[in-house]
Amino acid sequence: LTREQMQQIKQIRQRSKDKITQNKQAVEKTKQELETLMASSESSEQVRTKYNQLKAIREELADIHFENTLAIREVLNLEQRQNFTERMYKNRRAKK
Repeated sequence: LTREQMQQIKQIRQRSKDKITQNKQAVEKTKQELETLMASSESSEQVRTKYNQLKAIREELADIHFENTLAIREVLNLEQRQNFTERMYKNRRAKK
């Protein structure tokens, strides 16, 4: 990567850093709330609502990550994109 590319990628990540942090915190808080609801006498509908809230937050977080990936992709040339994609999917398979 060139210095300019590295700077652009850093800016892309920086722009969404706060939103990602907020969403991760919201996921953890909502997971705890869901766990509490599951163990309570609240209605199934209330539990379902909290679960749907958790799904929505996770989806928003995934969308942010995807948009970052697309933005980074635009900074790269074709060869770099191929390497980036290969490494990205290799890392995801290794985590499973």
